Amino acid sequence: MNTRVLTPQQLVAETAKLLQSRARAVGRKAGPEATLERVVELLYQQRSYFWVGIYVVAGDRLVQQSFRGPKPLWHAFAAGQANVGTVWQSGKMKVVPDISKDQNYCKFFGEVKSEIIVPIKRAGRVVGVIDVESDRPKAFAYADQVLLRRVAMQLARFFTADGRLLLRKLREAVSNHRVSEAANQQKLRPASERPEPARRAAGAAPRA
Repeated sequence: MNTRVLTPQQLVAETAKLLQSRARAVGRKAGPEATLERVVELLYQQRSYFWVGIYVVAGDRLVQQSFRGPKPLWHAFAAGQANVGTVWQSGKMKVVPDISKDQNYCKFFGEVKSEIIVPIKRAGRVVGVIDVESDRPKAFAYADQVLLRRVAMQLARFFTADGRLLLRKLREAVSNHRVSEAANQQKLRPASERPEPARRAAGAAPRA
């Protein structure tokens, strides 16, 4: 069965319905992650984008939360790193008509010709970004820019409500990953470079 093609205005209304589904029992069971998956799926199918993803700020990293399209090599960026990190840092939308002329583009896929990155702002602060890539040059016309800006505004309201739990979970996940990564690096260091364990005080009873 063919999917009905929506106009940009209809698509904005449809994404709003998805993000407001927290009022329904199914939305509560699925959680915010599933809601974001449905949003990227809708954008991906309706606009024939090559790749679309939502990144969320978690501590000092911009972490990929949901995407549709080929699986990328990287899943997190620092502020100012690549185009998604640059938009996080600047808070301004970036449109790249030709990625071959953009030094900031992080080349995941050889098919990509153009890109648009839109910040998701809550109370003036960037809490995430929408990253969309196309296999056509100059693919993101004014209609796409308006559409994605409106979706970003809807996502900002979503993160203020249901998304707060998701943001907290991501921050905890990033923090736990860093602790685990630091422990692994410590194990890999030569014994001569590892800090010596605390010496037992003289006369202290040995452990059982």
